[in-house]
Amino acid sequence: MNNLVAHSTQLQRLTQKVDFYGTKGRICTAMGAFSRQEFFQELPSGCLLPTAQQGLQQVWQLLLICLVCRLLWRIGRLPSYIKHLSTIAGGFYTLYLFFELHMVWVVLLSLLCYLILFLCRHSNSRGPFLSITVLIYLLLGELHMMDTNSWHKMRGSQMVVAMKAISLAFDLDKGTVESVPSPVEFMGYVYFVGTVIFGPWISFNSYREAVESRKLSISWFMKVSCSWMKSQLCLVVSNCVAPYLFPYFIPIMGDKLLRNKKRRKIRGSIARWLLAYENTMSFHFSNYFVSYFSETTTTLAGAGFTDEKDHLKWDLAVAKPLNVEFPRSMVEVVTSWNQPMSRWLNTYVFRKALKLGTFQAILLTYTASTLLHGLSFHIGAVLVTLGFMTYIEHELQFKLDERTAHSSLDLFKKDTGVIYRILGLDPTHVQDSPLRFRDWAVVLADSHIESGRHYWEVTVKKSDEFRFGVADVATSRDECIGTNSSSWVFAYLQKKWYAMTTNKMVPVTLVGKPDRVGLLLDFEAGRLSLVDTQTAKVVHTIKTQFRTPVSPAFALWDGEILTHSGLEIPPGL
Repeated sequence: MNNLVAHSTQLQRLTQKVDFYGTKGRICTAMGAFSRQEFFQELPSGCLLPTAQQGLQQVWQLLLICLVCRLLWRIGRLPSYIKHLSTIAGGFYTLYLFFELHMVWVVLLSLLCYLILFLCRHSNSRGPFLSITVLIYLLLGELHMMDTNSWHKMRGSQMVVAMKAISLAFDLDKGTVESVPSPVEFMGYVYFVGTVIFGPWISFNSYREAVESRKLSISWFMKVSCSWMKSQLCLVVSNCVAPYLFPYFIPIMGDKLLRNKKRRKIRGSIARWLLAYENTMSFHFSNYFVSYFSETTTTLAGAGFTDEKDHLKWDLAVAKPLNVEFPRSMVEVVTSWNQPMSRWLNTYVFRKALKLGTFQAILLTYTASTLLHGLSFHIGAVLVTLGFMTYIEHELQFKLDERTAHSSLDLFKKDTGVIYRILGLDPTHVQDSPLRFRDWAVVLADSHIESGRHYWEVTVKKSDEFRFGVADVATSRDECIGTNSSSWVFAYLQKKWYAMTTNKMVPVTLVGKPDRVGLLLDFEAGRLSLVDTQTAKVVHTIKTQFRTPVSPAFALWDGEILTHSGLEIPPGL
């Protein structure tokens, strides 16, 4: 789960420290009445250059401190406590740069968190207890401890500190982290200079890996440079393009329509919608700016990588703008808006609350996100609404993902059915995608299942050879489902049913070839069952252990199949 306003507090904090939007307001007043030619002549000096200059002026010290810490950690045989102290010092300095003496409230929260962890070091319920303590602290801050404006300036950093401490507490309960870290190590994690201002959240183990300091490389430098350039591009779009999108860049109704009161009255409804889209676009790209800039600082300071055997991959991604702007579902929007926070909410809130039920878990997840962002009715209303929409999508339906479909398969009925074409499409005419199956007629669904019980049915028409079941989201695109250890399917061929995984086939009896069959997945129990829809009874169950998220998977070599998702689990199953 994620939340749609995950970076709004970072943006507010930045814009209060950096007069980006004061600049934008003055530019709007000065440039709003220009002709298109005059506008584009004034744009570089009136908006582009001031935006870039003010942005760099306010963040260059943060970037420098991140780089200094990275280089310092590369010094051979430097004691680990020195590394922790260096990032604590850097974190304190950057907090003072942005919040001045108000930073004391962030420090108090970190001290309170460590005190709770130390006092509860022999308990197995540190996660829930610390979560409640942090929640009470944040609510007291909102209501009593200081004025609202000053508190809101620090809300983003408070949120990052709270998320880090809570995740560490749950990891200690689970055993992922062996013991309570020393005060210096804990404060180094909390005040890690690459994340203390703009985020994102990183796990305690990720911080430990960063402290080990991997060698400087071209890939590291390229990641930092690309993220920085993307952040500046998004900032320019937010400040200098979005506010003037329709009057100047896309003058679909005239240069001055949105700024001319008389014409706005004539076409007020359309003008209001266009203005709303401009504001939305500006907000979106402000979030993308913060996302890419947080990638820059985190990577520059030495975190945000995955270690694949001997290959180090600097692959931190905070937001996925294309998934937000062109989503396939609301779930994709909220998870792509801020991926680290989405993982945090999913791991430490949603999964922990699943025992209460799916709906309750989703509602609790969005409620937790709302409380982390403070007592805001507007934010709360948006997040609760998203929670209900997410629950509906989570429970009711999935669609087939065209990006995974082999070129011989053609989706229909709003991507809920798939038909096999003998000749298929010329692979060169199919959009290239690393998700697509290249050699086998397979397609995956667009949902990623990592918890709970799920039931769907499949209608088969004019097909004598097909397979369906589930597969790991990252299963090989060069193998057919059922032939490897990352997929579990029921196959029908030569008028017989089989259960398949790792290319081993187990005959399934007591079922013929009905037009419609059901599949029941119990993720935690590691069970995938074939269900006779006429009797509502389980015919056969594949037992395994799902270690990563899975997607419904389908393969066929003739005819067509139609999926029916979002169904109630039949009673008794």
